[in-house]
Amino acid sequence: MKETEHITYIEVGDGGGSRITEGLFSYEAASPYPPASPEKKPHDGVGPPPAVNTLDYLKQNDGIKIYLWGVDNNYPGVLDIEAKQCNVLEAGLKVLADIMKGQGKYLYRYVFVDGQRKQEHVDDADMYKWLYNIGYMRYYNKGCHELSRWGQAVPVIRMNAKGQIAQITLYDTPWCRLEKPDTKTAEIENVYISGQWNKGLSWALFASGTLPEDYKPLIRILPLLKDFDPAVQMAAAPEIKEWTMWIGYETSGCTYKRAPWHACYENRSIAISASASKMKMRLFEAAITINYMIGVHESYWASKFSDWNTPGKMTKEQKEEKVREFQKSIEESLVGKDKAFKTLFYSIYQQKKDGVLVKSLQLDVVDNKVRESSNYVPDVQTANGEILSSLTLPQSILGLVQQGGSNSAGSGSPVREDYSSLNGRLQPDRDILDQMFYVMRDYTWPGGEKSDIMIGTMDYIINTLDGNRPAPAGTATRE
Repeated sequence: MKETEHITYIEVGDGGGSRITEGLFSYEAASPYPPASPEKKPHDGVGPPPAVNTLDYLKQNDGIKIYLWGVDNNYPGVLDIEAKQCNVLEAGLKVLADIMKGQGKYLYRYVFVDGQRKQEHVDDADMYKWLYNIGYMRYYNKGCHELSRWGQAVPVIRMNAKGQIAQITLYDTPWCRLEKPDTKTAEIENVYISGQWNKGLSWALFASGTLPEDYKPLIRILPLLKDFDPAVQMAAAPEIKEWTMWIGYETSGCTYKRAPWHACYENRSIAISASASKMKMRLFEAAITINYMIGVHESYWASKFSDWNTPGKMTKEQKEEKVREFQKSIEESLVGKDKAFKTLFYSIYQQKKDGVLVKSLQLDVVDNKVRESSNYVPDVQTANGEILSSLTLPQSILGLVQQGGSNSAGSGSPVREDYSSLNGRLQPDRDILDQMFYVMRDYTWPGGEKSDIMIGTMDYIINTLDGNRPAPAGTATRE
């Protein structure tokens, strides 16, 4: 093993800020972002001399085979942990995915009647059977959840021995990482898939440029289809039995795509919404917990311990130990919300010389302003509005009162109209998932005999008491 030295390097990745970390890396290996040793050009008398970075950038790029998703390669993990604590976000994501699913898929083609383009349903039994056999609905339904949660999805196409498409499925998006582009073609060739990224599978394993044998069972590497004519790419490589694509929202400047609600993690709206119930519970606990200030009369110790005031009998340390023991017994009796209804007995005696009553203990209740205040409870309504706005989800869909309004959100007409509007706004998301249908259609029927057949989603339509409204133009419904 070659000698290594302890160096400081800068770690950079999407989804989080840069930071300085420490690590052991060999200069001989392709270590990520090692410190540069700038060379200064001769001073030309015009401003400060520029620094020249002499690093081998190809070596740096090869040092880590994948694009890190977050500084520690676990940005989806921290997003998921926070999301699962926020019931409004979780409910909103589920409702969004459910509306995106609709009532199922249907086939259609466009025809022109009297100069107008119209949809014509296609009753193609063979294609419907093909969709069922390859599991298209299972793919689509899971894809609705993956896309709304992560802003991206990673579908996988599997072939049978005859080179026919046997299945389309999805890996959980947090399991997937993009390989860095080939330095010669600038193309991303593969996707690295593992369920262990958030369980300690370190990205530093790739620093050597090869994957250790012990970790190969934990990671799958699948070829990535390019955006241009993927059906032709699959046909040109019949020996490959599994392909993947990376689809999702286009997010300029980011390696990994983003869903709008991710900004609510960054600006802490999710934490505010999730912390409201915790804060209220703390206020409740404070309300039933009484805080005391306890004073002990000096005569108590002499009455309790006969040698307390006898010189030379008890050391200072022994007296302090007795005080700590007494303090512990008091705390065990009074401290904590489960002790709120306990009773404490103490002695009272009368001084002979002046008849004054002396208490061995003096208990004063501390005024806890938190018990009487709700000012510390976050503005949950505002945070919830931020979250639902990032999902483009009207609050009425979840039965919430509109922010700033005084009326309930239960009226049928607004809910119906919001639902109808959301169906239309989700069409681009459906198109993202359905692009896999067209890839597989063109591969399965390369002659173009079914190239005019398209796929759509049947919307759910809410009918309210003010009349059964017809479905919006261009949508299919099923009662």
